[in-house]
Amino acid sequence: ASMRARIAAVTSKVQDVASGPRVYHELDPTYFSAAPNSFVGDFYTVLKAQNIAAGAENEYPQLSAEVIVERDPEVIVLADEPGGITADSVTARPGWSNISAVRNRRVCEIEPTLVSVPGPRVVDGLDALARCLYPDRFL
Repeated sequence: ASMRARIAAVTSKVQDVASGPRVYHELDPTYFSAAPNSFVGDFYTVLKAQNIAAGAENEYPQLSAEVIVERDPEVIVLADEPGGITADSVTARPGWSNISAVRNRRVCEIEPTLVSVPGPRVVDGLDALARCLYPDRFL
């Protein structure tokens, strides 16, 4: 019951969002991501974000740097902490200074297990992603 209440508290704050920000969810330093039809992608669907990995042939596609730059995510979520990737290292990638998320400092680092391991902590993951995507709604 407490988990459902926490989920409802998050989703109520985005219920009036028609279309959320474009988001790129990075799983590792080689640009593997999570498509909308994946477990991880479900978070973004609930939060009404536009996943730039939409249309991929599998749940966890490997994108190219060129595709990521072209699709211009407004938010980048880094879930590749074990790979040593940080917001600073993303901003230093060649060509990435043109990405909206980099220009506007909307690169979030998240504890990978919060959104990749099914269990009670997924509510913490939903909350963390919501705060990243909609910082003005989760003060």
